[in-house]
Amino acid sequence: MGRSDWPEKLFENIKVHAGEETAKTVTEGDGNLVSLEEKSCWASRAIKSLDEMVPDEDTRRQIMTACSCPHTEAPIEELRAFYRQTGDIDRLIEKTYRNPFFIMPVRNGNAIVCTKAPRHPAEYAAAKTNRERRFYYCHCDFARASTEEISPTHCYCGGGWYKKIWEAIIERPFRIELVKSVMLGDDVCRFAIHL
Repeated sequence: MGRSDWPEKLFENIKVHAGEETAKTVTEGDGNLVSLEEKSCWASRAIKSLDEMVPDEDTRRQIMTACSCPHTEAPIEELRAFYRQTGDIDRLIEKTYRNPFFIMPVRNGNAIVCTKAPRHPAEYAAAKTNRERRFYYCHCDFARASTEEISPTHCYCGGGWYKKIWEAIIERPFRIELVKSVMLGDDVCRFAIHL
């Protein structure tokens, strides 16, 4: 069976940073994942294996941020041109406030702090249990339906989405930090992009 896109990205990024044997072991059983429950169960096991086989947190962070979804809707070119013209991070952040794609990032010292919006806002607001809130908030089909504990390592995939956007705009690499996650019992998912 062939891999679906996300497990394939995970395999390739583990291979680059930790070798092919580690990639094969971590992603074992990734064929024919159909339901959200199957995907979440597989991902929970895979990321737990990644945590065990790749003890260096920075390496795991690199692997997972590279697995993030593309940011095709972001107005990258417009914001990059604005930043090239002004060179001002604070004005750039202010400009993102006018764009519904961004959820009002804030400057906190030497970091841009981004909070994700819920995937399904109305359902999230009406949710009665933590599991429901997690399901309706999380954007990841490989995590949101999980009945098992999800490693915080997994959440760096979602953080990679922000990392790629801000690196494309500001044209330099950044380190991303997980600040909050609904998978860890928080009410939101929040990341800090360290400038």
